[in-house]
Amino acid sequence: MSVRIIQSNGGSTINWTKNDPPTIFFDTNVWRSINDTDIETLKRLQGNYGFRYKYSVTNFIELASHLEDQPSKSCRKPFQMFQSCFHRMRKLCDREILPSPEMVFLANAGLSHYIDDVWIPDLQQTFLAVELITNANSLTELIGEEEKNAETANAPRYVVKPSHYRNLRDIDGNSMRVIMDELREFNRPIFVDNRMVVWFQNLAHFFLFFRPTNGRKLLENTTREEYDRFYMALMEGSGQLFQTHCMSLVLKTVNDRRKVYPNDLYDMLQLILLENDNALFVTSEKNFFLYEIDSDQPKRVISWTKFISAAYKESSE
Repeated sequence: MSVRIIQSNGGSTINWTKNDPPTIFFDTNVWRSINDTDIETLKRLQGNYGFRYKYSVTNFIELASHLEDQPSKSCRKPFQMFQSCFHRMRKLCDREILPSPEMVFLANAGLSHYIDDVWIPDLQQTFLAVELITNANSLTELIGEEEKNAETANAPRYVVKPSHYRNLRDIDGNSMRVIMDELREFNRPIFVDNRMVVWFQNLAHFFLFFRPTNGRKLLENTTREEYDRFYMALMEGSGQLFQTHCMSLVLKTVNDRRKVYPNDLYDMLQLILLENDNALFVTSEKNFFLYEIDSDQPKRVISWTKFISAAYKESSE
């Protein structure tokens, strides 16, 4: 049985099979906001119910991209603040890292051989990078620019380059804005018609194929069988879940005359990690709860505040 969230007047209840506790993963903003008290609460829930907490490649990239941020009024010590997020992940989570949504989707479509490591980090390298980040005494040590003495001058060592991940983040943000700007040409109210389907297919093609291949391959240049497998993967499982949520959010936001934030749709990609039907996604992003979906998919997305409240209610079968 898969994990499920049951909504009632009394709040949310999490149901799962007693001898098969679910995998729990969090969006990046949860990792940024939780404190030591929250960590102890999560550890207590882990001990009581056997929850398996995991962080994802997406969490890693988004947090690592901020390690070289400049100090500001809102964050005077950015390196220490974002390093603390990695400490929490390392303290709480399994050694097994969740892959990126693109990795999961392309594996389902049988297209993993097109992935380029420039865009999609290797899982073992990601684990090593987390170790390096948590153990670093300073940013200069992490990026390999600290002063070397005679004993360490020629010693080989691994380093992490946050600028690489910041570049990936910026390219993603700019690309998503370009795709979202196309919605301005649509007249309200918008519906799921052929034009909207083509818009979504362009978004999916870019973020789930063109970008993971580092631009080396266009989907139309693959074999007919591969082309069909890509779009079939959007019509079933977590690919369909991503499509349903994405289209629902766009229709609701545009028709309500609210601003469409590109990052909201980028966040939707994480739903693909729900390919494992015994996984639960915990988020602090309100955009996941602004709309209703007509879908047979069981609800497995829950807000951070409701998760903490619901997890205290032992509801395993």
